[in-house]
Amino acid sequence: MHKFFHLKYLLAGSVTADKTTLSRLALHGDKKIRCRLAENYRCPSELLSDLAEDDEAEVRIAVALNPRTEMPILRALSSDPNPDVRYMIASAAYIPVGILTKLCTDDNPYVRLRAGRTLRRLCPSGKGGEA
Repeated sequence: MHKFFHLKYLLAGSVTADKTTLSRLALHGDKKIRCRLAENYRCPSELLSDLAEDDEAEVRIAVALNPRTEMPILRALSSDPNPDVRYMIASAAYIPVGILTKLCTDDNPYVRLRAGRTLRRLCPSGKGGEA
């Protein structure tokens, strides 16, 4: 079992794995496998969309932090019920300014603060929004 876990983990991060294999891994019972898949730069957008609705916040975070995740998915995740997901989005410098600006008004004070800091780091002139 242990050996097969490592093989599946490696496959989930592989840039050469085929779409069928990746689709099967998206249904794997271990969240570490699904996280690894969500982090994979070569993960197809339809799988990222499915993983964005995963029950585990860590998987949704991995989707949000994948640079290939499309804008509609990022927008949806920026309203995720779990503040950890929103916080991690607010921490990423490559998240679009519009989403970061929205997170500056989040109900969670830590998310608001992080989004404001990220915006100030990206837009030091102050045009990026305030926390």
